Amino acid sequence: AFYTIREMTREATYYFPITQLEHQAWCCTFIDILKRLHPQTASAMERNGSLTPDGLDPIFRHFFLPVMPYESVLRILDIYTYEGHKVIFRFGVALMCMFKKYMLRTRKQITSKDQWWKQLREYTHSSVFRFDILCKKAYGYHGNKLNKRLRFPRRRVLDRIIKLEKERARSEMQFEEIVTPPRPLGLMESDNIVLAKEAFLRSNLANWLTPSLRLTKLDLVYSTNVHGRALDLFYQHLKGCKQSILLCQVLDNNSTIGVFASHEWKKSSQTYGDGECFLFRLHPDPQCWKWKPDSNVSYFDEEESLDSDLTPSSSGILTSSSKSIALMEQFMVGHENFISMGGNDSGGSGFRLNEDLTRGESSEAKGFNNEPLPMLPNFEVGLVEVYQLTRAIDGKTSQQVIAESFRPTL
Repeated sequence: AFYTIREMTREATYYFPITQLEHQAWCCTFIDILKRLHPQTASAMERNGSLTPDGLDPIFRHFFLPVMPYESVLRILDIYTYEGHKVIFRFGVALMCMFKKYMLRTRKQITSKDQWWKQLREYTHSSVFRFDILCKKAYGYHGNKLNKRLRFPRRRVLDRIIKLEKERARSEMQFEEIVTPPRPLGLMESDNIVLAKEAFLRSNLANWLTPSLRLTKLDLVYSTNVHGRALDLFYQHLKGCKQSILLCQVLDNNSTIGVFASHEWKKSSQTYGDGECFLFRLHPDPQCWKWKPDSNVSYFDEEESLDSDLTPSSSGILTSSSKSIALMEQFMVGHENFISMGGNDSGGSGFRLNEDLTRGESSEAKGFNNEPLPMLPNFEVGLVEVYQLTRAIDGKTSQQVIAESFRPTL
């Protein structure tokens, strides 16, 4: 239990919303999914007022406890600790769908959200309710009477929709934000640190990171001054570093730019990473450009195309929507002769370094909508440093913590 709680606090956004804005985005995402997959159920909930962020409190604030038996909630919690927040959406949508069908059979009329949740509680505590059927419904397996599989969004699509709803909520609603001076990221002791020495620079980095990472320390794992200037050495020293911050000195104007990588840098024929990646300029004029999904792209349509018989790989043709999404999600690219983050229609990158880490380029990237990081499209590279994030309490990386969690005790 201790290891579980500790990992949940380290990867908070994987499990629960940590701000009012994120809570609003999660609820709106649930509403979007329910309307898409079960419009009649969504319509019934809208009529009685339960399909609103406040109306969904039994699910998103109280984790099903007010409406389900304690034993059933514990079983959902067991899955949730392993799979994360998507479990809440899957079981929530499935439960609403099952309850709506039950109400149609019993012909009961519900006129308020309080009545909806009260009747739902009576249903889940009755002999009619079966948790095994709920599990099958939540993961797309239906009974004999249904011949259509529930196309629930995959995790990456779910995360995109959440991010899109978060941006929408930020623009449409007023939220009180608690502004506190950022505490600088700590430093693991090393005589080789150059670019991250100044506390005010580390304060900006802390401010740009998610709250769960702001109490970590920077641990230097690669430096061109120490380990050599070659991409192979870069990959070698970053093996196993899931989350890292790369700092790059630009010789043309003595600026410092960089990227936050959410995944391990590695050679791969495919792009990797996710929307947690971001680009930044640390000095001068510190700025950060975080990834935002395109509100004009339908991620539900992409999900359905993945479930259909005619996929892009089988037809050999990518739709314009698929091309746009592929370009939007060019988070991290690791080849033998370059690394990059972000992409655009002209083949440029938000940030790119060549094979011997001597030349770089930067242009506006889709999703990040950044300006050239050093205010130059092409530049000469000086010092390059990469830091992994370690826990401030004991200096252990997330990989070490996970390894300890599964180590058998004698």
